[in-house]
Amino acid sequence: MKKPFFIILAVLLTAVLLFSGFQLWRYFTAERETEKKYRHITAQIEQPSAPEQSGESPSTEWTVYDQYGALFEQNPDMIGWIVIDDTTINYPVMQTPDRPDFYLKHDFEKQYSDYTEEITMPIKLCNPLV
Repeated sequence: MKKPFFIILAVLLTAVLLFSGFQLWRYFTAERETEKKYRHITAQIEQPSAPEQSGESPSTEWTVYDQYGALFEQNPDMIGWIVIDDTTINYPVMQTPDRPDFYLKHDFEKQYSDYTEEITMPIKLCNPLV
């Protein structure tokens, strides 16, 4: 009587263990892919060159578009970039006027993803003076 119960319990627990292992593998694989994507995106950011030592000012000013223009051309929904020193936070800030929650489940390339790391901005910002 007890033997079939323990066999069923062992099979059930083995199935739960296998399912949990698969979910962990899937999560870490997706996280690794997301990290690769953001390293690729971050590599496209152009850093301003150091000013010349001669003391002359450069003929053109370095603008934000010069730095992030290549990324903006790939996805015009990018409205900024957030970096916090001494942390791993280094991501684009995304916003769509017609679908404010779009980037909660989509990556920079607008592909569906459960593991996005973009920062989204709400369309309606509250007025702190009210």
